[in-house]
Amino acid sequence: KHSALMNAFKQGYDRLRGKRRSPSVNWLRPSGGNVDKMKSVAEASLAQGHDYVEFMLHSSEFMPGGSPTFKTEQDIEGLYRDLEQLFDWLQPRAVGMTLAEYYQSKKS
Repeated sequence: KHSALMNAFKQGYDRLRGKRRSPSVNWLRPSGGNVDKMKSVAEASLAQGHDYVEFMLHSSEFMPGGSPTFKTEQDIEGLYRDLEQLFDWLQPRAVGMTLAEYYQSKKS
């Protein structure tokens, strides 16, 4: 949600006030040309011992004009290129599943 610098500033300000705030969530979410950032988010999450990395994109964002981020066919093609690179990189590190499948794996 916020940059590392902004998180550090907010946490420093809160410490001065005697409060603690956890850092903002780093979403594994495409925004166009942010493959390296998404890889960093996934890598950090896995390095912290999490057994999941949650990816988020609304179905309307897979079509031109479906979101302010991906307005044109070129934007959508770029999105697919970014996702292909991300998933190729993630494949040896993670197993894809839905939230329901993840729940079932934890339940049993």
